[in-house]
Amino acid sequence: MKIRFFASPMVAAFFVLNCSAQNAPASTPSPNSFLERLTTLTDSDSRPWTAEQVATMGRIRDAAMTDPNTYNMLAHLTDNIGPRLSGSPQAEAAVEWVAAKMREMGTSVTLEKTTVPHWVRGKEDAVLTVWPGMPPGTTQKIVVTALGNSVPTSADGLAANVIVVSSFAELRRVPVDEIKGKIVLFNRPFDKELTAQGFGLDAYGQNIAYRGIGPSFGASLGAVAVLVRSLGSGDFRLPHTGLTLYGAGVDKVPAAAISAEDADLLARLSKQGSITMRLTLTPKTLPPVSSYNVIADWKGWEYPNNCKEIIVEPEGTTDNIRVGAIGAMP
Repeated sequence: MKIRFFASPMVAAFFVLNCSAQNAPASTPSPNSFLERLTTLTDSDSRPWTAEQVATMGRIRDAAMTDPNTYNMLAHLTDNIGPRLSGSPQAEAAVEWVAAKMREMGTSVTLEKTTVPHWVRGKEDAVLTVWPGMPPGTTQKIVVTALGNSVPTSADGLAANVIVVSSFAELRRVPVDEIKGKIVLFNRPFDKELTAQGFGLDAYGQNIAYRGIGPSFGASLGAVAVLVRSLGSGDFRLPHTGLTLYGAGVDKVPAAAISAEDADLLARLSKQGSITMRLTLTPKTLPPVSSYNVIADWKGWEYPNNCKEIIVEPEGTTDNIRVGAIGAMP
């Protein structure tokens, strides 16, 4: 048995790998589809794992579900080390902590140097300054956080009327003259019914485009900033952020996520009349910096340096999904 652990400030993955060549399936004709290939590998008559190995993996799974060690490590990363944006001191601390923790577990650790972007969040503030029925001299705070890769507003922020839409199609139907100079909010609720049926990732996929390309789409129609409703099924007053990607040839405008509760608030108020927001975001993109992927190896006891490699390649792609054993890295 060989386990290889890959970790970065953003991603971690475990691979449980079998290194017993005699357990590999007999040579068979290549199936025609990716699904058939997966079926071949997981079929009880052809899969590369013995019943004993499957039972061992089941015990590992069950132990992981009852042992708090994994939760405790995650809690330390999130609570004690904190947010780990690439290039940040916290990301550097996470690399060092993960490497030390894996060494404690008896692994052989390699730090693989890589270059990462260095974007810092800065100040984030949003307030409503005009809305229907407002008491004179008051404001309403909106909970906001910049989308990763967002450009800043000026240091003093920008003030503009807010247009609330639920989709790209709805924004297209708004006359361009009514969009120019405005802040656009994409208020697309998360599909909780789809999530309840076990398709949470599909629901997430339906909405992620608004965060990814929404700012460029809004800018292409003249918006001066774009807000998106936080992705996720939790209707908390807590913004959920992520990366946005600016399209070539389109002005880059400040982009942020607002909480689901505040998105609903803006939607209700906008139906009553005009609303104005002052938005202040001061993120910066600094020069790239060096970081590390943490690679930890538990070497197998039967074939520690000579593991069979089985590769399943999805049809029509060049991406490999590695199933079975992966040989030792040079």
